[in-house]
Amino acid sequence: MSMTYRKFINKYLDLPQHEISKAQKDGEFDGKKNIPKSDENEISGVVLKILTDARSAWDKYLSEKKVYLKEIKKKLSDTDYDIDTNISAEIQKENATLEQEQALYISQEGNQSSKHQKLEEDLQSAKIDYDRLRSELNRPVLTKFEKFYFPFLLVLSLAEIPINRKAFALFFGNEGWVLLLLAIAVGAMLVFFSHIVGHLIREAGSSDSPKNLRVKQYSGISSISVVMIILVYILALMRQKLADVEKAGGTFEDLIANGAGQNFQEALFTPLGTDGAILLVLNMTIIAAGIISSFFRHDPHPYYEKVSKTYNKFRDQSFQMKQKVEDELNNIQEKYNKKLESIRNREQNLNKDRDNLLKEIEAIQENDKEDFKNIINSVDRLIIAYQTGNNNNRQEKSPSFFKKNNTSQIKEFLVKWIISDY
Repeated sequence: MSMTYRKFINKYLDLPQHEISKAQKDGEFDGKKNIPKSDENEISGVVLKILTDARSAWDKYLSEKKVYLKEIKKKLSDTDYDIDTNISAEIQKENATLEQEQALYISQEGNQSSKHQKLEEDLQSAKIDYDRLRSELNRPVLTKFEKFYFPFLLVLSLAEIPINRKAFALFFGNEGWVLLLLAIAVGAMLVFFSHIVGHLIREAGSSDSPKNLRVKQYSGISSISVVMIILVYILALMRQKLADVEKAGGTFEDLIANGAGQNFQEALFTPLGTDGAILLVLNMTIIAAGIISSFFRHDPHPYYEKVSKTYNKFRDQSFQMKQKVEDELNNIQEKYNKKLESIRNREQNLNKDRDNLLKEIEAIQENDKEDFKNIINSVDRLIIAYQTGNNNNRQEKSPSFFKKNNTSQIKEFLVKWIISDY
């Protein structure tokens, strides 16, 4: 508490000894001159000055206290208004903002958004297809090593490159980049055909596959297999032809002179030897590996895996969307909670301020009574000190207003002149 208005009566609250001594000396000085006169009935001289000074200090004290108390009550009124009106209004505003933000986000990203409704429709449609097939087949999707399947096919395709480059060297012996491109293309094609054949064999050999697809499946298996066998056999003959030319001491210039058409015709009628057979065996081995891996990789039913993946995809997307919406709504709620916590903390601080202001007002009222008593006692001590010094040094009789106890007289003098609100 900062009661600065008490500075006007500090002298009286803790009366210094030198003030008492001074009053006594003033009394001695006046007493030697028999001042005040013995027949004086009204307070005068130094006693009147002591009373007047005390009254002036007390008046200033009350005046400043009134201003200070007015400020305190204004602060109290403002604090009450903040607690009763502003805090409540801020909380209502934050509640409205929370509801608006949540409603807006739900309409844009939540279950009321077109994106969410479209996803739910897709999920329900995919679930119907998945539940129907699962009920019909009464088993889970039968697939293996899905993560390693395509890397394995890539390895097989890369393995085809050095194997088949020698076959195309019959036509492009000095053009390395052409040999590389052709080897990559043929390798990729053979591995892709192996993937298709393995998948079709898996489906055609299972009772889960629809019977109306059997003809298409077997036709696909046979036609693609024939193409692969012819292709790898021709590659083997081409490799054998090049090997025979190299063994006979021929050069690539000789092959160019014969022409590509003649070289190809001669290759078709070349007996398959060791070099060609090795290339054929290597290609067939890679094809067999591709077919076997494709067989175990795929589900026997032609649609079950795709339907299952589609359903799982939409289900995961739906879960992620709901999780995202929930997280964002939690973020909005958390942001609101922090603001509300800040408002509540401010409300607590305002209540503390209010309690402190009420305590200060109570303390001011209690100090008023105590301060008034202290002033009366201090003024009485000063007057008595003056009267004692005066009586001890005067020759004449003391005036009638000299008394042993001046308390009632001092109180009457101060109360008569104090400001009206005391």
